[in-house]
Amino acid sequence: MVTLCVLLILIRRNFIAKKQNTFAKRQREMEKKYKAQEKRKRREERKTSDDDLVINPGAIDEPDLPDDSI
Repeated sequence: MVTLCVLLILIRRNFIAKKQNTFAKRQREMEKKYKAQEKRKRREERKTSDDDLVINPGAIDEPDLPDDSI
């Protein structure tokens, strides 16, 4: 005679084995989160590097004019 405990274990094993698609879905979700996090990091790095490049924004707008001392 199968005890209740053994029966529950067998049912649980069969139940878990059927949830492979749930594991795959979780893996896809985790990959999406990781990819989004990496994209966010790259965006932040790009933003900070752009801020470092623009030290004097007024100098960029002023063209170099020739001397009119002639």
